[in-house]
Amino acid sequence: MSKKIFAYGNGTIKYANYDIFSFNANQSCEKCTLQHKVWIPNIVFQKFVEAASNPSMKAAQAALSSQTPFLEVSIGDMFFRGYKDPFLDKVCSIPFMNFICEAVLDLPEKIAFLAELNNTWNDIFQVSTGEMDGGVTLGQIESWNGEKYVPDSWWADEFSTSIYFVFDKEVEYRGVNAYRFIVSPDLFDWNQPENGAFCFNSGKEFFKKDEQCLPRGLIDISRCRRGEPPVVLSLPNFLYADDIVKDSIIGLNESSPEHDGIAITLEPSNRVMNFFEMRQRRTIRSTIAPSQIEKPYSMNNLNHTMD
Repeated sequence: MSKKIFAYGNGTIKYANYDIFSFNANQSCEKCTLQHKVWIPNIVFQKFVEAASNPSMKAAQAALSSQTPFLEVSIGDMFFRGYKDPFLDKVCSIPFMNFICEAVLDLPEKIAFLAELNNTWNDIFQVSTGEMDGGVTLGQIESWNGEKYVPDSWWADEFSTSIYFVFDKEVEYRGVNAYRFIVSPDLFDWNQPENGAFCFNSGKEFFKKDEQCLPRGLIDISRCRRGEPPVVLSLPNFLYADDIVKDSIIGLNESSPEHDGIAITLEPSNRVMNFFEMRQRRTIRSTIAPSQIEKPYSMNNLNHTMD
């Protein structure tokens, strides 16, 4: 992370945090390189599965025979350079399929998980340099995105929802008294009235029949991304998720707020963040609806839902 300076003078500096993602070989395993190959779910394949479930797009079902549910790609392509589905050009050249590829699926030419996040900036801070008062106000935040006061919650683009923290306890961090705040257990609880608008009925059945929205602890962020890839996000280690979610995952360790919670520690006087702790897990869920389309040969040995 670096700083993008917009203005400097009159005792203030206006800047934004510039996010840069890069591979650090020194902090990676000995044999880990950007050329290392991994198997990942084929997002393009999943999009064709969804299109094929529409009776008016039977051409998409025929195209599934030339694709596979998983792809072998390099780490560098997956995160930074982008990988190209080897079957995409072939499939999209089929009559009528070019319309599905361009208009309906909205597929990018290459897929890279960090491409749209790398080299970007969001919030703009105006901070005092302390030059006008002998350093008394050095580091004091004067405005955030042009506002003098911050909202009670903030909007996270990755979740397409607001996030709020609740007070946990008073702590001491490196000799400084501070307040610890944690993500509320109700953040992804769709039974809560304030979360009702995020209970999105996608028409898919992940865990049970007639499912109106995802179980507690999961949020569908498909509509937050170009092409609406089938991505479901949870708190680390599926913290606060319903048992029906945890029981569906073989080998999952028991989650706990102590090990898997997201927390921030703030110094109360200056409201400076002392510490931020979070573990992150992303789950790409591949879904097939047997009642809507016939399974292609490549999917015959796969379960209804996979992590």
